[in-house]
Amino acid sequence: MKLAEQTSADRNVEWDSSWPNEWKGTQVIVFEINGTEHVIGGLEPQDSVYELTLLACEHLGISTEIEQQYLGAYLVSFNETVGDGWEFTIDGRRSPVGMVDAQLNEDSIVEWRPA
Repeated sequence: MKLAEQTSADRNVEWDSSWPNEWKGTQVIVFEINGTEHVIGGLEPQDSVYELTLLACEHLGISTEIEQQYLGAYLVSFNETVGDGWEFTIDGRRSPVGMVDAQLNEDSIVEWRPA
């Protein structure tokens, strides 16, 4: 059973000095796909992780596969990379709800990483 080793502890997410200053005070989203980070900020503010993810992927040219399951929308893949699933954090904390219900602040930092 690999559950224990897969759960990542909450961690503080800090502003990355390599990000453009224009992104400060805006929502920033980070995708780690196949070991490479794709980051975008400064987009029109979105209410949920789901909405921000779709908008950011559209701007970055990242394909998504999302399935509707009994618990809601489930992100299957980014750029056809499936792995053992995907997890997101908001400001370094795992969300107790799915991406459709996970609400964002105007300056939230969302990170998507392989599970």
